[in-house]
Amino acid sequence: NRFFKSEVIGYENHELVDSIIEKTLYKLGEIKKGNITHDDLKVMLAISLLRKRKISVIDLGGSAGFQGLIAAELLRGLKEIEWNVVDTKTMVKKATSQVNYHGLNFYSEMKLLKQNQLTCDLLYCDSALQYLDDPKIDIEWILKLKPEIVYFTRIPLSQGEKHFSYLQKSRLSDNGPSTSLSTKKTKKVFYKCNIYTIKYFLSLFKQYRDWE
Repeated sequence: NRFFKSEVIGYENHELVDSIIEKTLYKLGEIKKGNITHDDLKVMLAISLLRKRKISVIDLGGSAGFQGLIAAELLRGLKEIEWNVVDTKTMVKKATSQVNYHGLNFYSEMKLLKQNQLTCDLLYCDSALQYLDDPKIDIEWILKLKPEIVYFTRIPLSQGEKHFSYLQKSRLSDNGPSTSLSTKKTKKVFYKCNIYTIKYFLSLFKQYRDWE
């Protein structure tokens, strides 16, 4: 899997994946009750730029699909959203069986997206590019689908000439879309984090800019 091939990967950790799915489902319940935070609404900016009623989204590193769940809940009856998440095999396997929501799909490999001949109106990536190993080939393939909107957010970039990587450490409780539901709040989890250069990041979208 070109996206998440490092040996030190948070989202291949079963305990971390279970925690994120649990928190995603809890947060979905809160949204259905009308308990929505300002941070929950950032995905709506990307969706609001699309005028179509039927929308197809590819979400790189979308975890258990929380952003798609927000959009689907808040726009229920207004837009029909197909939200396609690309993530690790462990996340995809567990999310597919536990997060059941109409229009939400999970893929662990880009070739499966190709086989399904998906369209893409919105390419969405929230704090995930830095955890992808050499995403250029796959992003360029998605851009060939000519999404109307490309939305990347929360990505650390380097002003230098070379990429670098480091081992990022965080607490289990810090991962996922809500406060911790786990008793193991201080347990450490690790990620390989890639800091790409600004030049490399902009090069990913050269063909997209060329359409203008």
